[in-house]
Amino acid sequence: MTFAQILSSIPKWFLTVLTILENSAKDEAATVAVEGGAKPLSVLDLIKQERGSFGPSPRTGGVAKRVSDADAAVIASLIEQYAVSPLDPAMICAWFRGESYFDPNCINPNNQNAVAGEDELAAFKHTDIGIGQFDGKELLDMLPTIPWQVAKAKALDPTWAIPQFARMASGLLAWAQKEDSFMRSRGVAPVCTPEVLAFQAYNAGRTGALARVLNASLEAAVTFAIDNGILVLISDAAAYTSTKALRAKITDSTFGYGDGLNARWAHYKTLLGQK
Repeated sequence: MTFAQILSSIPKWFLTVLTILENSAKDEAATVAVEGGAKPLSVLDLIKQERGSFGPSPRTGGVAKRVSDADAAVIASLIEQYAVSPLDPAMICAWFRGESYFDPNCINPNNQNAVAGEDELAAFKHTDIGIGQFDGKELLDMLPTIPWQVAKAKALDPTWAIPQFARMASGLLAWAQKEDSFMRSRGVAPVCTPEVLAFQAYNAGRTGALARVLNASLEAAVTFAIDNGILVLISDAAAYTSTKALRAKITDSTFGYGDGLNARWAHYKTLLGQK
């Protein structure tokens, strides 16, 4: 058997796992180096270290290509320019790494949402575009007076996309902080930090992120009641069983996107020497 035949026989998921493990090892080595007294990375160096590529995705059709040194320099400069509190360079880098691998031309048509016979405008509305992966429908809402082709071009231009992203991200962080303060003022312990809530809202929308807060709180309450036998004390076995079924039906109670981005943000702060 030739090497090519051996390689082709390896399941794609196994190669993906190997890639994840390799990247994890690189991340750990980089963190140890900085924590051991090595000079912190610049934003440009971080982008060059973390850039990558993916796709096309079999499910969504998403594609990102390895960003060039020239584009990386432009992106690094813009990140430094627009990383104004509550944002910081590490946070923006974590966001862009998760969304697009820093590729300003990243396109994800979300083919799973396509409808047979749809026109270009309809396809645009469910496409994520550029370094910030702006949703096409969202772009039309932001830029209602220009053709969708022009809106797409703007999303692919880092000099427009990064300032626009910074405005959106700052708004989400301010909103998440307000929600956090509101919950605390009512004696409710938040199930995640304001940053994780903001990160999740960028991916799932504000309503989607709050639904996860509600579901996580409900799941915790139901689980506590079941585990401590409270429902058995105040009701019958049928109610206990139906409540267990309720817990099984609770969906979207986790913050996978937000938690992952939060972990990457912490890692990047270390690499950049941020406090």
